[in-house]
Amino acid sequence: GRRLRFPDQDALNIAAAGRWTPLPIRWNLQMGFPFPEQFPESAAKRQLTARREHFFAHPGLLHFTGPNKPWSPTKPPLPRLFREYLELAGWPPGA
Repeated sequence: GRRLRFPDQDALNIAAAGRWTPLPIRWNLQMGFPFPEQFPESAAKRQLTARREHFFAHPGLLHFTGPNKPWSPTKPPLPRLFREYLELAGWPPGA
């Protein structure tokens, strides 16, 4: 058979084919997302370009794509926030 390039995402795309609704960018704000100027013209590009500062100041969900992860010590204040939310979630269990 054919190899999938991104097996987890490909499986979700297959399962949800024709049964999904696009959400505003703030609900999938990708931290590793390149600057929108690099993409072809689209509604998403216009939305991100016009409101970039607002989205980063008030994200609904931060999606850590690329090499910069919230636990990386090189990206303050993310490591501190990441630890705070881990503690709020009770992780690791018994801690």
